[in-house]
Amino acid sequence: MEIKEKSTSEKSKRVTSSIVLYVAGIIVAIVGIALLVTNILYFKSLISQYVSQGYSSATVMKQLLPSQFLPSVFNSIGVYGGISVLLIGAGIINKKVTKVSEIDENVEISEIQETEQTEQ
Repeated sequence: MEIKEKSTSEKSKRVTSSIVLYVAGIIVAIVGIALLVTNILYFKSLISQYVSQGYSSATVMKQLLPSQFLPSVFNSIGVYGGISVLLIGAGIINKKVTKVSEIDENVEISEIQETEQTEQ
C-alpha cells in the first residue's frame, strides 16, 4: 500500500516539473517577443531622428540596418527563442521519461504484489 502512495506523489511532482518547464519556456518567449518589438520601435525612432536632422531616409537605412537593426533582431530571436525552445524541449523529454519510469514502477509493484501473494 505504501508503495502505491509513494508512486502517486512522485508522479504528480514529475508532471508539475514538466508544467513548470513549459511555463518558463512560454515566459521566456514572451520576453523575447517584447524585446523584439522594443528593438523595432527603437530603430524606427532612431531613423526618424536622423531624418529630422536632414539625412536622407535611404542613407540612414543603408547605414543602420546592418549595424543596429539586424544584430538586435537576431539577438532577440536567437537567444530568447533558443532558450524557450530548450525549456519546452526539456519539458517534453521530462514528460516522456516520466511515462517510461511509471511503466517500470508499475511492473515493479505488480512483481512485489505477486511475490507477496505467493508467500502467503
